[in-house]
Amino acid sequence: MSVLAFSVWACGPLPRTFDHAQGGGGPSSTTTSSAKMANPDGICEGKVCVDACDQAGRAEDCMQAGKALWSGEGGVSQDETKALAAFDKSCGAKNPDACMRIATVYRQGEGKSGKNISKAASALDRACKAGEASACVDAGVLYRDGAEGLTASFDRAEAIFQDSCKSKSKDACLRLGELYEVYAPGGTRKPVDAKRVHTAYMTSCDLGHGEACKRAGDMFEQGTLGSKDHARAVDTWAKGCASSVSFQDSCTAFKAALDKGDRAASQTSAGWKKACGADKADKKACAGLERIGAGSGSSAGGGTRNSVGAKAAD
Repeated sequence: MSVLAFSVWACGPLPRTFDHAQGGGGPSSTTTSSAKMANPDGICEGKVCVDACDQAGRAEDCMQAGKALWSGEGGVSQDETKALAAFDKSCGAKNPDACMRIATVYRQGEGKSGKNISKAASALDRACKAGEASACVDAGVLYRDGAEGLTASFDRAEAIFQDSCKSKSKDACLRLGELYEVYAPGGTRKPVDAKRVHTAYMTSCDLGHGEACKRAGDMFEQGTLGSKDHARAVDTWAKGCASSVSFQDSCTAFKAALDKGDRAASQTSAGWKKACGADKADKKACAGLERIGAGSGSSAGGGTRNSVGAKAAD
């Protein structure tokens, strides 16, 4: 299973604002309480943002207000409770950055707030719904595995992964396949049906996730769906090797078939060479050749990338 990677969202320096009524000549006072000073959205600092957030509740004003209140900068006193309220208002206005900031506070146990995984998961779910794809994966993994103060929920994890996968998040589709392969409703660790597993992996593979391609290809090769289909396995491994998020094992499996003189692998390799050409027109084809050691400048057998996540140009 993939280990949950959680990014800490640090509060950066606040942007400066200018008095548009005076032609933008100098910085406006941080003690001005008029929300008009906060136009356009988020172009403010300190107390100006706090007042603007209180009066208008706009997403960026409240985000900046939360930062000022959290750090005690810009002429305002530090107040974590008010800062979280400002972040919450910004999150409610569909600002995923604010939702992620709340999640970080509770996930890491920052300040006086203390660690609260349940609140962190809820904030990640809100960030996901506000359009932050990485938050969908993080939230789904938390609900899948459970944690201190958070009961594992197959249904909640499934719903999050499914929605994000439908929005074309290759990572969410991969996690959905893992969920179906390892877990089942009620928290039991047993596979659901292989068809749902394979469908999720193939969706992720088609979106460019090499690891998902390797898993889907292995299922073709092993006959997990019924009869074995070696040709489709090779084709799927090749797709994973040349994908935008490459995976070493996909390239290794494809190269092994190619070295054995496999017809399907040979046809794919020839197709890559033609598509790449002297002008390297097809970048994915060129990437695939390089990763199996057949590209220009690559030594024989030495072209496979040695890490997950090697990037190819789309």
